Amino acid sequence: MKYKSVQLKEIADIIMGQSPKSIFYNNSGIGLPFLQGVRTFGEDYPKIDTYTTRFKTIANQGDILFSVRAPVGKINWANQEISLGRGLACIRVKPGYSKEYLYYYLKKIGTSINSLANGTVFTSINKKELEEIEIKIPINLNDQRNIANPLKTLDSKLMINNQINDNLLELIKASFNKIVIDKSKKETISKIFRVYSGFAFNKNDWADDGKPIIKIKDINNMTINLENLSKVNNLDKLKRAEKYYITGGEIVIALTGATLGKFGIVPYNFKGYVNQRVGLIFPKLSEVSVLGILLQKDIMNRIISLGHGSAQPNISPTTINKLIVNIDIKSCKKFDKTFAPIYQEIIYNLYEKQLLQNIKQELMLKLF
Repeated sequence: MKYKSVQLKEIADIIMGQSPKSIFYNNSGIGLPFLQGVRTFGEDYPKIDTYTTRFKTIANQGDILFSVRAPVGKINWANQEISLGRGLACIRVKPGYSKEYLYYYLKKIGTSINSLANGTVFTSINKKELEEIEIKIPINLNDQRNIANPLKTLDSKLMINNQINDNLLELIKASFNKIVIDKSKKETISKIFRVYSGFAFNKNDWADDGKPIIKIKDINNMTINLENLSKVNNLDKLKRAEKYYITGGEIVIALTGATLGKFGIVPYNFKGYVNQRVGLIFPKLSEVSVLGILLQKDIMNRIISLGHGSAQPNISPTTINKLIVNIDIKSCKKFDKTFAPIYQEIIYNLYEKQLLQNIKQELMLKLF
C-alpha cells in the first residue's frame, strides 16, 4: 500500500465557525441546531440543546466538526445541518478522498494536535495552522476505504449499544417519575442513598502502574471513561482507601468544579478506587433507585444549586444527603425490585462498550 503526505487543505476545505449574537439562541428547537464548541460532543455525534435563528457558518450532514479552541483537536461528525460558532471548524472532504479515513486519522492524532507545531501547546488554532496539518494518506481511494471500514463496523456496533442503553435509561426515568414521584410525600434523599466523598490521594501517590483511580475528569456521558485513568500502587494508601474500592455497577457524582453534579455509572467488572471530590453513592435499596432519582431533571437541578463558592463551586455530601425529595418510599421499594434487572443490563452494556472501544483503539494503532 502506497502512502503520500499532504497538508489538510489539499484534501479538504476548511470553514471556520462564526457565532451569531446570543439574542438569536433558543432551547425550543427554532431555527438550526447550534454548536459553540465541544460542550455537547459525544463519542462521534454531538447532542443538540441550543438552536439559532441566525447563522453564518453551516456544517452539512457528513462534514467533520473540529474543535479549534481548547481542547483543540476534538472531533465529531455532523449528523445534520448545524450552525457552528467560533469554537469549531467544519472540515469538508474533497471528492476522491475518504472522509471516513480522514475522520479516524484525525481521531488518532487529535490528542496531540494541540502541540503539533514546534512543540507549542495551543489554546486555539487558526485556519492557516489547521490547513497545514500534515496528513499521511494512502494514494488509492479503495485503500483509504479498506482501512476505515472495520472501524465503521465497530462504530455501528457502538451506536447500537448506546441506543439500547439510552432507551433503558429513558424507561427508568419515565417509570420512576410515574411510580415513585409523589408531590404529597416528603423524604430525605438519605432514605434512598447517601453520598461520601472519595479518598484523598495526593500528587505523590500517582504512579505509572497500579490500581486505577476515578477522578472527576473521568466521569463522562453518565458513565466512566476508562482511558488514561490515574493509578496508585502505594499499598498502605490503598488499604486506607478500602471503603472507596469499587467493583462495577456503582454510581459516582462530581462534587466540585464546572461539571458539578454530573454522574457516571461504573461499568461491569471494573476494579479500582474513587478519588476525593468524587462522591461515591451508597444505596439503601439498589443503584436503580439512585439512578431513578438522578435522572429526574428537577431533582438534579436542585442538587446542582446546592453548590457554593464562586471560583470553584462544590457540594458537600452532607448537604446532598439532607435534601428533601417528593418520593413515596413503598413505591420506591417496588420499583427497585422490578427494575433492578434492567440496571444490570445497563452496566453490562457499558462493559461491552468498553470492550468494543478497546478493540477500536488497538485497530487504530495498527491501521494508522
